[in-house]
Amino acid sequence: MERSTCGKYLVLVGDEQSPRALLFGGTFDYLAELEYDSLTVAHLVQGGRPCHPPQPLRRNRLLAQAEDRLVRCYHLGDWKTRREAEKVPNQDEVSQA
Repeated sequence: MERSTCGKYLVLVGDEQSPRALLFGGTFDYLAELEYDSLTVAHLVQGGRPCHPPQPLRRNRLLAQAEDRLVRCYHLGDWKTRREAEKVPNQDEVSQA
């Protein structure tokens, strides 16, 4: 089943103690705002890779007015690629068959 709304970027906007946690898709479309104190956000930050917000995200109305020092962006894993990787059989298993 294809995911049409898979999160690709987590953006934290605001001060360290209470930022807004915004989730964006691969085409930079806004998907959701998450509660910052949730474990979900902590796991996404831990599993994500810090990055500069791509330019299309900077033009989003939710981020356009934010100061650069108050914006932290994380590139999230490519779930489709991970799922497909799990389906590929191990090369050792194939050669032994």
